[in-house]
Amino acid sequence: MPEYDNSSNNVVVIGLGPIGLAAAIEACQAGLNVTAITDRPLGKQKGGYTRKPILRLNETSFEYLESLVGKNAVHAYLAKNKLEEFQFKQMNFNKNTTEIVTYYFISVHDLENLLYEKLKEYKKNNQIIIEEPPNQFTRIEKHAVIVQHPNRKEERIPFQYLIGADGSKHPSADKVGGIQYESTYDKSQTCTTHTAVEFSIDTDLKESLIPFVYPSPNQKRETLPFFQTNSKRPTMEEYLNVGWKLSSPPEARIFLAKHTLYVGTELPPNIFNLPNGEEKQEKILAWTKLVLRTILPPDKVETLTPKQYKNKKDVYQQEKQRKQITTFEVDLQQTNQAIVRLPQIPPSSENAYFLPVGDALHTPHYHLGTGVNDGLLQTKLLHELFKNKNIATYQLGVEKILAASNIRIQTYLDSRQKREDLATATKRQAASIKQFVTQLSTPFYEKRGPISKSFSPKKPKR
Repeated sequence: MPEYDNSSNNVVVIGLGPIGLAAAIEACQAGLNVTAITDRPLGKQKGGYTRKPILRLNETSFEYLESLVGKNAVHAYLAKNKLEEFQFKQMNFNKNTTEIVTYYFISVHDLENLLYEKLKEYKKNNQIIIEEPPNQFTRIEKHAVIVQHPNRKEERIPFQYLIGADGSKHPSADKVGGIQYESTYDKSQTCTTHTAVEFSIDTDLKESLIPFVYPSPNQKRETLPFFQTNSKRPTMEEYLNVGWKLSSPPEARIFLAKHTLYVGTELPPNIFNLPNGEEKQEKILAWTKLVLRTILPPDKVETLTPKQYKNKKDVYQQEKQRKQITTFEVDLQQTNQAIVRLPQIPPSSENAYFLPVGDALHTPHYHLGTGVNDGLLQTKLLHELFKNKNIATYQLGVEKILAASNIRIQTYLDSRQKREDLATATKRQAASIKQFVTQLSTPFYEKRGPISKSFSPKKPKR
């Protein structure tokens, strides 16, 4: 490998998910040279993203996306790919204010392809090099990442900024070393296991589901996403009988995307901990249908079948058919080290920095949508950092993002705990009322017990 060279104009991005792509675009727009290392193909022509969950972008994130890619490009892409369904706006009324919050729904697959189309403009000018997989990112050495190619040959890529956009498992942060991640929330307050199921639906069923999944904007927040229907709603006994541990119902988010109904729910630990296989998938399916009965009539729930994908010549889809049922554990962790200054190495006079971004900075909360939204806010700060090299401003901005996210999550956990306490209190009250009614209906002699045969009252004295 060549000796250490000046890396003052180089950025290396590890991971090209939505946040990694956005970070790479920001670096290119700032005039820096970018090398991106990813472990999977990009673009439709090479398989693209293998999962298709629906992301909920807030208005700030969507406006930033328009500014990053171009407003015309965003809407042209959506129109070209017939993705108007992903743009559905859901109006929620905030409990503390009368402000209307707008969300935009888009799949990860389409968000990535949209960003990748923009990144290819810089690829034409050789401003970005994408190390096509299967390369292996092995280590960090003297302000450079060492990548091993399939032929065992190692390549050394120097950098001034190393962007860790490799998800909540953060392998790049582990290779840098010395970065602490900690759980900032009480695990007893959270149900840390989640599941996601995709259902295939026909056009007629989709039209009938729209009023259930997307209620009227005039409805209050308290009725979303679980609002009253004429269906038979599940009882807590039904949840408890299949392993649910809490006294309040599970959380769920339901989205429509083309001919797919996407459902993400909390999952009982006893189902989550089963080994992967048909039994686990069947139990997840039954659980998801039980949760869906909260908002959908039973006859519509029973007609839903998991979406299946036929075998493709793709390293990511080896099975002949597979149901789109995925489970994942949510452990809310974060690092307060928004930027890490690496030790200075002569003869370079420049400092090198490591920046964990997106899920590598803090674990996303899937029901609040803090993952991609917080990540895009963070990449927006990168532009100022790359242009003016103002480390303090970037660090302060990330700290504000973390603080705001922590407040949202803590508010969610507090409200969850209040619901749990209320459900427990209601259960105790119902038990005490039942006991009181039982006592009232019990005959007096049964309460006192049978009279002993040996008992004989004394004769009164004259």
